[in-house]
Order: sequence, then structure tokens, then C-alpha cells
Amino acid sequence: MAGPERTLEQDVSSYELRRAQLIADEKSRRFDHLKKSTGLSDEEEKADAVVSALRAEERKAIWNREGDLEAFKGMEWQGATSRGARKGRLYDLLRKMPKGGLLHCHMDGTVDAKWLIENSFHEANANIWLTSTKPLTTSESLYEAKVRFRHLPSKPDNEHDEGQERIAAGHTLYTSAYRPNTWVPLADVRAAFPHPDVYDPVPVNLDAAELPSTGKTSCERAFDHYIHSLMTLTPVPARFATPIKTSKQAWTKFTDTFGVIDGLFGYEPMLKRYFVESFKTLARDGVSYVEARVNFWIRRYSTSTGQLDLAHPSWVRIFQEALAEVKSEPGLEFWDAKIIYSTIRFMPNEELRWHVDNALALKQQFPDTIVGFDLVGWEDVGVTLHTYLPELLRMKRRCRELAVDLPFVLHAGETLADGDAIDDNLYDAILLGTKRIGHGYSLIKHPLLIDMVKSRQICVESCPISNEILRYTANTSVHPVLSLLARNVPVAISNDDPCQFGNPGLTPDFYQLISASDNLTLSSLGVLAKGSIDHFLVSEGEKERCRKKWEQQWSAFLAGVLAQQS
Repeated sequence: MAGPERTLEQDVSSYELRRAQLIADEKSRRFDHLKKSTGLSDEEEKADAVVSALRAEERKAIWNREGDLEAFKGMEWQGATSRGARKGRLYDLLRKMPKGGLLHCHMDGTVDAKWLIENSFHEANANIWLTSTKPLTTSESLYEAKVRFRHLPSKPDNEHDEGQERIAAGHTLYTSAYRPNTWVPLADVRAAFPHPDVYDPVPVNLDAAELPSTGKTSCERAFDHYIHSLMTLTPVPARFATPIKTSKQAWTKFTDTFGVIDGLFGYEPMLKRYFVESFKTLARDGVSYVEARVNFWIRRYSTSTGQLDLAHPSWVRIFQEALAEVKSEPGLEFWDAKIIYSTIRFMPNEELRWHVDNALALKQQFPDTIVGFDLVGWEDVGVTLHTYLPELLRMKRRCRELAVDLPFVLHAGETLADGDAIDDNLYDAILLGTKRIGHGYSLIKHPLLIDMVKSRQICVESCPISNEILRYTANTSVHPVLSLLARNVPVAISNDDPCQFGNPGLTPDFYQLISASDNLTLSSLGVLAKGSIDHFLVSEGEKERCRKKWEQQWSAFLAGVLAQQS
């Protein structure tokens, strides 16, 4: 006998119950579920509500502005900054948030390019010269040539100058008479710059006030802007250079930026100031700890006399001195900084062996500062981890023999590939026992590897803005990190190279995440920040001390958020 017929209202009610259960079941798998379901304090609930209101206000005023059909929440960083995102109340609130640690950045890409230009070009007694691979005679040649800087000795020294010729008349760089790769004085080149200002008009993602011009001639200002454009991926008008559309184009330009920066960064009097500025920038942004990848592929930097005699141990000592200075500065709370020994992934195994031995020697000399080992560079065209397997396995053996703990912290999966030898770097990184994965962009295509990363608690160092500007993704709304967080994969949000990308500190990347996803709250970002501490390459005791410090910072931050609303 058939039962009574169900009403439409009963069907709808049953459906709504099943729907609510399905949503709840899925959200229970997210990285922030435990915090949201059982761990929110009254202050966190109120602060979440404040941020929710600010986000709604911003979406109405910026992302859904009438007539702007290109804007949307989570849009690309340059588009967001051009619409005033960095000047909004939500960004300002996030800037004050304690963010724990920055676990993925490259030291020679951490300081604002404007700061490096202003402080290098006006360095007292600096004997700065530059060279170009071709004469800079036309607007097109500005971006066809490769320009490099060096602090040279006061008097020519062929042994240390590697036989490269100097010329005294800097203006010849701008005529066909210039011989490529000869050195010319910076002061002369700045004073005689004959080309239009590449930042006239100012690019939409730069604030005119951010480009210092006081006390400069129009030639000097235009030259400085040109050098800034070589150090960054800031777009310039198409009449100067082809707009970047693909990852190959972006990486070609990105790789060149380091060649411009290194000659200014790699100078003894500048190096400590650079490290100090890097740490202060992080501290001012709420970041209290950093594990920076320092590229030891270059064997020596310039000393104060311009000689190429500053060896790797001196770099580490200068790093330590800069850290001590920042830690002692009143008003800044910066816990610590460590070095991940890095070298490029373009060398043969024989050269990698030298770097492995060098890394182990530095680890023994500076056991508390050198904490990891990595291979860096453009992964799509670099040597695979599998090719390097003999030397990487040898390194693990040497660590055991020396009773040294120098774990791998390997870049892998920074690619759009799926199933080729480059994508396979993920398999090797995991099998080699990497503690963290740099980028892991293609990990989302590997369900088994995702499960292994979760079970082994391998942290993915995700850099959303970097991946966007290097053309792996169009914007944060479609970035794989949102899927990884939904599956509770360990993630540390990172900035990679803020000099080149214009994302100083961690606020830009945190802002992009919370703009892109309605699933994320302020407390969700707090879970990410505190969770970064779990993956510091320090002792468990030190991690626990950092967690307690972060909790104090978080409580003070919440109090500040709520006080502003009262």
C-alpha cells in the first residue's frame, strides 16, 4: 500500500537539508575548518565581521563599479593596484596583521627597486660603472641590450676587471661608436640619457609619488626610470618593448632583471644595508621571520675597493650583522632570519658537486643560519631533479656522514606542464624528502601526490602574484592554491620576488586571496599565518616560542581592529 504523497514543501525541505549537509561536509575538509567550527573567540568573530563588511564595501566601490567591465574580485595584481586596492581600508587592515613567516623569497629580489636605485646611485664614494651588449642609440635598443653594473676599483686592474676595457666618455654609450661590453661611468651615462622617459605617462600600477625625482635633472630622472623598468616587470609602452603575454616572455625578462640588480646588490658597503632594508620591510608589514634563498652561484661579490674578493662566508656574516641590527631596533618585532643555500638549475652535475660541498661547509661554519638547500631558476628550461639525482643522493649521504641536518627545500611544479619531465620534478622532490615545495603550481594535477604531501606534511610555498605575473595564471581567482586550501594541503603564502613584482611583504598576496575567495575570512588568514610556523626549519622548541609570540601579536591586532570600530 502506497504511503501518503509528499508535498512539494516537504521535497524542498528535504532537498535543503541534503544541500546544507553536502556543503558542511565539503567545508569540513578545508584547512580552516577546525578554527571556524570550534576555535573562534568573540574577538575573532567580531573582527571577521569587520573584514566581511570592508570586503563587501570594496566590492561595491571597486570591483562592481558601474562602467568598469574589466574589474572583478581577485583580478590580476596590476589591475587591482591601478584601481586603488593598496590605498583601501581592507588593505590597510591586512597590512597590520601578524603574518608569521615568509618561507619563499629570493634575497636578491626582496628590496624595492626604487630603494636600490636611490641608495646605490647616491652611495658615497661608489665607483659605479655600467656596460651594455649594444649601443643604446634608439628606443628599441633600450630593451634589446643587456645592461650590467659593477663597482670597479679606482684604478684599472685587469686581473679583477677580467680584462674588460673602460672608457671615460660615458656619452658614447648612446652612439654607434660605443664598443659593446666596455665599461662607462654611471654619472656620465645618467647625465646624458637622450631618450624619452619610459614612465611618461606613469604606468597604471605605479604611483607617481613612488618614483623619486627631487633634485634630479630630466635626463637623470628618465635614466633612473629606465633602470627601474629593467629591474622589474612593470609594463612599458609598446613603442619601447613588446608587451609580455606568455610565460616564456615573462621569464626571459625576469631572468634579465637579476643581471641588472646583482651588480648593485653585490657590493660590500651596499650588502648589509640591503639586508637591513629587506628585514625592515618585512617587519613593517607584519612578517616576523624569513627563510630567504640566497643564490651562491656567483662565487664572489665586490669589496668596498671594487675588487671581486667578497667570498661566501663574508656574505653570511653580513647577513647575521644585518639581522642583529634589525632585531635590536626599537619598535620592530622581527624574530629571526635564516638562509636557504641556493644555486641555479642550469649547471652540470660536476659543478653541482662543488655547490653541495660548499653548502655543507657553510652549514658547518654557520649551523644556525644555513638551514636548507635548493636549486632555483626557470624550471621549464632548467635541468631536472632526476638528472641531478646522483649529486642530490650524494648530498644526503654526506649529511649523514657529517651528522649535519641540511634538508632539501626544492622548487618543483612551477610549470604549466602536465606529465612531462619538468612536471615530474614533483615526484623527485617528494622522493628526495623535500621539507617544502617551492610553488608546486602543477601539484593540483596529481591527486596521489596531493595525498602524499598531506600525509607527510610537506608545505607548499605558494606565490600567487608571482605565478600571475610570470603568466602561469591569469589571476588569483583561478589560482590552484584555492583548491589546495580546500583540500587542507599545508600552504605557506609567499611573495617570491617583490622587487620585480611589486608585492612587498605578504600583504599583497594575502589581500589577493581574501579578495578572490568568499570562503576565506580574517581568521582563515590567521590560520595560514600561524600555520607557517609549523614549517620553519628550526627546532620544535623554537617553533613553540614563535607560536606564543604570534598569539600575542594576534590578540593585540584583534584589539586594534575592534578599537577602530568603536
